[in-house]
Amino acid sequence: VALLAAIIAAGFWLGFSESGLGALARLAGAASGGRFAVEQPSGRLVGPLGFVRLSWKEPGLEVEVDDLRIEWTPAALFEKRLVIGELAAARLRLDIASSDEATPPPASLVLPVAVDVKKMAVSRLDYGQVFSVGDLRGVFASDGTTHRLSDFGAQLGLAVIAGSAELGGSAPLPLRVDASVAGKLDDQAVRLAVSADGPLERIEVKVIAEEGVSGSGRALLTPFARHAFVEVQLALADVDPAAWVAGAPQARLTLRAEVKPDERQAGVLNGNFAVGNSMAGPLDQQRLPLEKLSGSFVLGDDGG
Repeated sequence: VALLAAIIAAGFWLGFSESGLGALARLAGAASGGRFAVEQPSGRLVGPLGFVRLSWKEPGLEVEVDDLRIEWTPAALFEKRLVIGELAAARLRLDIASSDEATPPPASLVLPVAVDVKKMAVSRLDYGQVFSVGDLRGVFASDGTTHRLSDFGAQLGLAVIAGSAELGGSAPLPLRVDASVAGKLDDQAVRLAVSADGPLERIEVKVIAEEGVSGSGRALLTPFARHAFVEVQLALADVDPAAWVAGAPQARLTLRAEVKPDERQAGVLNGNFAVGNSMAGPLDQQRLPLEKLSGSFVLGDDGG
């Protein structure tokens, strides 16, 4: 009886006190061999709880989360459900080492429990030195096998992104994304419709211009292969430089371009392009004196 009472008392201390949360944080860090670190935990394990910083560091991967706050319902775990009312962070930083070697995709992304995150908010996401995204928000739900992100929104530079995504947790990990990107380019409103479809190891991305420009794009992404993509294609129509740049000559341009990675040299891209102008004319008539232009190019690590 005394032992049972001690176990119950210890459980209450761990779950219902801030000192108990701190003890669990230290235990988690030790169990990870120092890869997982928790700084200044606050609140209680049963919630709400917060952390000034969580970090995971190992060769090739660093993850940091600043000012993380979680409100959740522990009792739902008895029903094999993880229910989180709100998950918010000031900053999430991901730093993943690049590699020229192919890596196998995950065998499975099935979760042991159903997950319901009613509100997610991250003020800033930094992916290494590649890009930063602000004001991320969304709702996440999973039955353990199919994962859905809805009401997603984010700010990328001057562009606003909104959309939804669905990912299957069993092989071949089918992904479906529908999103819109809206913003301004040289004071011109631009809106793009973006879709992605396919297994996680080979994703076809399509972009259709709905406002500001006329055209489309296509990319075939291979995130686990030696090259991150197989090809990128771009087609634009009815582009008038005068509509974008004050004082520029008028034209009606079509542009087609294709970019592929060089199979022989890592970090090198090969491409070709073709430009046509159905309104060619002399500059003194405020026209662009160009009918056709085509060629190829090579882009390397040295920017050449």
